[in-house]
Amino acid sequence: MIKLEILTEDDEVAAICQLYWEVDDEFEFVHKVSGLAEAVKIDKKKLPSIVKESCNAYIPAWQCKDCRKPYVFSSRSDLTSNKKYLLSSAAETVSYVCSDCQRKRREADEQENKKRAEEEKRAREIIDREKQQKIREVYDLVDRDPIDIRLLSLTDVVYLLSIMRAGSYENLSKIMPVSMFEQALSPTKDFTSEIIDHLYRNGLIYVHPDTEPDGFVDENIERFYIWHVYYAPPISKESPDNPANLFSELLSRITESWSEEWCQEALTLWKRVALEETKEYLLFVLNEHHFEFSPGEKTNQYLEFALQHFSTAQVFNTIWRAAKDAAAYYQREGISKKQAANSAIASIQRTSERAMAERWEVKPFGRNFKCPQTMISEVFYNSALKLSDEGFTSIPNIETIKIKKLGK
Repeated sequence: MIKLEILTEDDEVAAICQLYWEVDDEFEFVHKVSGLAEAVKIDKKKLPSIVKESCNAYIPAWQCKDCRKPYVFSSRSDLTSNKKYLLSSAAETVSYVCSDCQRKRREADEQENKKRAEEEKRAREIIDREKQQKIREVYDLVDRDPIDIRLLSLTDVVYLLSIMRAGSYENLSKIMPVSMFEQALSPTKDFTSEIIDHLYRNGLIYVHPDTEPDGFVDENIERFYIWHVYYAPPISKESPDNPANLFSELLSRITESWSEEWCQEALTLWKRVALEETKEYLLFVLNEHHFEFSPGEKTNQYLEFALQHFSTAQVFNTIWRAAKDAAAYYQREGISKKQAANSAIASIQRTSERAMAERWEVKPFGRNFKCPQTMISEVFYNSALKLSDEGFTSIPNIETIKIKKLGK
């Protein structure tokens, strides 16, 4: 049965507490609050709080698992909600954890979790220090082979100049991870990855030993994430101890007179930059219409065809109109977004062919501020070809290159 712990020295109040908590064999309250309040001349709204301050009602067998203190009912409704347990055959075996002990358990768990986290952190720090030391040893820059700038291809020079300009620190001896570049290296992720892979495979950049351990795929540090490691540029035969001179030598190499071979290579590179810029713009305008699209070989072929006859700026116009028409097609016909996006690609081809056949004057677009010029485009058009915006507004052609670089 219910036991009372009287907390008051007032016998009258103690008697009221006894009446308040008196129950029958079914744990139903004998006295209603309203009737009891009227009998003892106390406001029925105040009676429960007076009783709560003056006694604790508890079941001796219901004890906290931790501190063994009995369960104290917070109110009559608390007892009523527990009546099914009071009336059960297992009433004497009910146990619980009191609020104080729950708090202590939480605090103990928090302390244990904190201790475990600190231990794990220290363990990771030890592992990272060991891994960092291994990175410094494996990727030591002492063994870099000096390069002869005169033997590099145009692509080598443009790619190396671009990555150094985009991400080098002040002393030019270290290049930040590509993911940290403020100005994108190239218009598309695939082209950027290709540039990095080309430079690394040809010994024109090296993984820098200052790279953090999480820049590597696993513990053996043989594989790394190309967008997340620091790089070091090569050293020049002419000035192996001065990275700044390497940059100057590269810049001089692309500004002096070129060979016929370099001119042909420049045409290929011009077409590639134009292709990647149009792909970037295509993805941008499709995304503006909430179309998801992943360009493949067919897209490349359609854009390459358009770029044979129109400048990048003019193809931007065609792309913008194709995307706009695809959005209208989607709204009008209720087709899937994938089908709408594919219709835009086909429209680029059709529009280009019709513009050629009917000799349309396709108005060139300017660069969109949300697709700013990337470093590879800037270095190639401005520093190498000396074309500036003409590289964007002209159809890639060998004649322009030869006039600029051979004086023909």
